[in-house]
Amino acid sequence: MNKQINIIFDFDSTLVTIEGIDELAKLKNKEQEVIKLTNYAMSGKVNLEEAFIKRLEIIKPNKNDLNVISQLYRDNITNGAKEVIDNLHDKANLFIVSGGYKCSMLQTTDYLNIKKENVFANQLLFDKEDNYQCLNEEIPLWKNNGKEIIVKQIQKENPYKTIFIGDGYSDYETSKCVNQFICFAGVAKREDVMRKSKRVIYKLSELRKFLD
Repeated sequence: MNKQINIIFDFDSTLVTIEGIDELAKLKNKEQEVIKLTNYAMSGKVNLEEAFIKRLEIIKPNKNDLNVISQLYRDNITNGAKEVIDNLHDKANLFIVSGGYKCSMLQTTDYLNIKKENVFANQLLFDKEDNYQCLNEEIPLWKNNGKEIIVKQIQKENPYKTIFIGDGYSDYETSKCVNQFICFAGVAKREDVMRKSKRVIYKLSELRKFLD
């Protein structure tokens, strides 16, 4: 089947009900500092790049921490996500574009049957003792408009109608280059994003009415 539509999902607070960076912060007892930065970044009140680097410097996660988050993701899949994605497989090219860390996401995306090569996320680099060393800055998803850059890359290889579903301000920024942006407010209700979005849904099953 020639699938002439791209459907791109955010991951945290969209396909799963948690924010991985906040869960990492809990592991390190840095929760309040990091949640404040996350909310500011998601609402567009603070520079995404600044917040991204600061959070990693505060947490300094190791590989084991990322494995813990991997299991938490798998245990906190958003209600209806599996069914919706199963239903879309025959109809659309499915992608994930996330500011999260790919190594923690793959257990869940494999379960959702989304190809690894269609999962776009940040990469952390570790030293020989598996401690955090740095961020792979060549992947633009830690930057302002990073998701827009990746979406355009996807569209270049798959030049079809494109729909993006997500909850945060960095997701909303893709509205400049996609045919339709849908704000998902079923987990996190980010007022600034909801107010600016033409489409807001509270259950992933509601996607059907827009896609049909």
